[in-house]
Amino acid sequence: AETEAAYVVSAELPGVKKEDIQVAIDGAQVTLSAEVKREQEAAEGNRLIHVERSYGKASRSFTLPQELDEAK
Repeated sequence: AETEAAYVVSAELPGVKKEDIQVAIDGAQVTLSAEVKREQEAAEGNRLIHVERSYGKASRSFTLPQELDEAK
C-alpha cells in the first residue's frame, strides 16, 4: 500500500516469526525472504507412527515505482 509518506508492506508467512524475516532493499527493488521450518511432534506418552518435517526458503521480490531511502 502507498501513503503520502511511505510504502506499507504486509506479508503472511505462516509458521515464520517476524524476527526471522529478512527485508533487502536495492534501489526500487524490495526482497522479502525467510527460512521456513515446520516440525510436527507427538504428545508425551504417544508412540510415533508417522512424523513430518518440511524445510525450505521463501522469497519474493517486487519493484516499486521509485527508489527507496533505506534510512527512512
